Amino acid sequence: MRATLTGLGVAIGVAGIVAAVAVMEGFQRYAVRAVREAGAGGDLAVVTVPNRALSRRERRVFLERPHLTVDDLEAAQRACAACDALGGLTALTRPLRWKRARHESAAVMGVTSGLFGVLPAREVQSGRLISPVEIDRGRAVATIGSDVARALFGRVDPVGKSIALGVGRVRIVGVTVPKGRVLGVSQDDFIWVPLGLHRKLFGEQSLSLHARVADDALLVAEAQIRAGVRHRRGLRPGAPDDFSFETPDTLLALQRATIQRVASAILAVTVLALIVAGAVVANTILISVTERAAEVALRRAVGASRKDIFIQFVVESLALSLCGGLAGALAGSLAAAGIGLIVAAENAGFEAMARPTTALVGLGAAVAVGLAAGVYPARRAALLDPIVGLRQE
Repeated sequence: MRATLTGLGVAIGVAGIVAAVAVMEGFQRYAVRAVREAGAGGDLAVVTVPNRALSRRERRVFLERPHLTVDDLEAAQRACAACDALGGLTALTRPLRWKRARHESAAVMGVTSGLFGVLPAREVQSGRLISPVEIDRGRAVATIGSDVARALFGRVDPVGKSIALGVGRVRIVGVTVPKGRVLGVSQDDFIWVPLGLHRKLFGEQSLSLHARVADDALLVAEAQIRAGVRHRRGLRPGAPDDFSFETPDTLLALQRATIQRVASAILAVTVLALIVAGAVVANTILISVTERAAEVALRRAVGASRKDIFIQFVVESLALSLCGGLAGALAGSLAAAGIGLIVAAENAGFEAMARPTTALVGLGAAVAVGLAAGVYPARRAALLDPIVGLRQE
């Protein structure tokens, strides 16, 4: 029983390492694929506040920057010959109402006609997308995501219905095909309205500019947009930009940093569990040495050397830890697969499978714990006086 509980301690530590590494690697792969497939913001974005970890001082400085406006967008469009398409977007979270139904959390996005040439195409399951003409004229029309449609209308077809938005009303012309969730965030909880209408309903808001650019023209496009926006704002040569550029790689770097912080915290806990398990292994072997003092003494009396005794107890410690490590590696792999299935239910395409190298790392940790925990008890057994041991019998 004592050996079983000791092995269980090692198994828990190893299982934690294997599961944590597998799940974090799964999130890493999923984040890369999700950002690439979503085409998050196009190939190049211009924003007021960058999407990265910011100190309080940095955030305060960024929030004091002037808003990106339609004039900035038009200046960027004139300057960026390398851009295949360039559009603007602003977003707020506002409640929506239809009759007695209310939806609190929709992202209300004001878009320009150029944005649909930047973002990945969204198919509609009913109706149509708002048209460039409607966007340019600021018509009171909207395309909604499937989450909004389900929350407000249930099984009723939303196309042609008018909903309350801010201080006005908009007519729904289409509902997009569901895309599911990415990193826990719904891709279908939105409403698109023309930017002009958005400004009438909610006032002037800062835009983010999004451009579709060929891979080999990214630096040229960034330079052209920078020159155009700086000229419109009258920034002198040498003055810092009062806006920031972002690419999908920027978002991936943020995701990686977040995942690595979470992984570090989880691994720290599992390593602590392994250290505790090592102490338990050492205590178990020490008890075994005490209980088997007569056996050790008898072996010494018939010719066994101190080295033989030392090796015997180190091997026993390693065997105990290795058995726990094997069980932990298996349990960790199964746990990672189970977590992957749970996460995939909300995030299609997510997988968390433990690699053989991860299992080997876990087993290596178990062996290291067994070796470290077995040295002191084994040395104590090797130095035991045979006469004293036989007297204990």
